[in-house]
Amino acid sequence: MTRGLAPSAWTSLTRRGAQCLGVLKLKPNAMETDERPIDPSCPCMVCKNYTRAYLHCLVTKDHMGSQLLSYHNLSFMMQLSRDLHMSILEGRFPEFVRGFLRVQFPKGDVPKWVHNAMEVAGIDISECCTPTNCQHDAMEAAGVDIAEFCPPTKCP
Repeated sequence: MTRGLAPSAWTSLTRRGAQCLGVLKLKPNAMETDERPIDPSCPCMVCKNYTRAYLHCLVTKDHMGSQLLSYHNLSFMMQLSRDLHMSILEGRFPEFVRGFLRVQFPKGDVPKWVHNAMEVAGIDISECCTPTNCQHDAMEAAGVDIAEFCPPTKCP
């Protein structure tokens, strides 16, 4: 997944590359023999009928792979929109957002634009980026700008 992009940009990115929503990249050679679906819990026809290995083959050689990834991404976004809508109706939107961020960013590396958006929305997501989850030493060693991921007030 390309982090730091708005969700609306993710689908159009799949037309130019081999990325899908979530954390899976299909172009690396490690996918050549992976017989699992993109997402075992996804009910879309792509996840039900195609393996990562097959999609890897397609995205490296054919435009059909990008079309299938777009189908999966649209299915994901439609389900996410339904879940989001229900969380608003049920009065649990902040909890939904925090749960979603914990799943999407299990290491706590929530992009700065998400922090900014949630601050404007009045949703505290500090638990999604705790000092123990930010792994500053590893990120600094890798040359990553920590400010991009965690606001300085939440991470040491």
